[in-house]
Amino acid sequence: LLDRLLDRSHAVRRAAVEALMLLGDERALDGLKTVLLCDENNRVRCEAAKALRHFADPSSVSELLEALDADADSYVRYAAAEALGTIAEDSALDGLERALLHDDNDFVRYAAARALGEIGDPSSASTLIRALNIKNYHVWHAAAESLWMMDEEVMPYVIDGFMSDQNALRSAALKAALWLSAEYDDLEMANRAEWEVFDTWGWLN
Repeated sequence: LLDRLLDRSHAVRRAAVEALMLLGDERALDGLKTVLLCDENNRVRCEAAKALRHFADPSSVSELLEALDADADSYVRYAAAEALGTIAEDSALDGLERALLHDDNDFVRYAAARALGEIGDPSSASTLIRALNIKNYHVWHAAAESLWMMDEEVMPYVIDGFMSDQNALRSAALKAALWLSAEYDDLEMANRAEWEVFDTWGWLN
């Protein structure tokens, strides 16, 4: 199977990646990392990122960060962000924060926001708060949920936002405070219209 990672057919290479993931043998890690960064086919690279997520080995963080930062294909970057969230190493924070604020694809930004929540380091709160100003619903909602998961640990960053001389950051901090202080029943909210929920909290993004 490792030999087939060099096959001239991208369909064979992709099948080999999937098979190696299912086998779960750590001897496949180096080959999968190489595929992630070097294979010419975007679908093969994407499957390699998914396989590395399955292994969840911290040794893959460096390659996944490189893919998140530099791969031209948004599906590969998305899969890399998901893998970094599953591995949950603090060393991925900077790369994920950069992707959340600056990637040109909303799906990638969404995955980066969720990954930051899975890692759960409150030092990423400032970036997540800034992301509440992003217009895409899925992106800012993922950022808000990640802040929610960190709970009261993010409040010092929210307060810092209130003190900022940047209007946009103060606005984002207000959204974060409203989100974190809202008390609601999940079942009740699930049965209410989305606009009504936001109107209850006093803001619309």
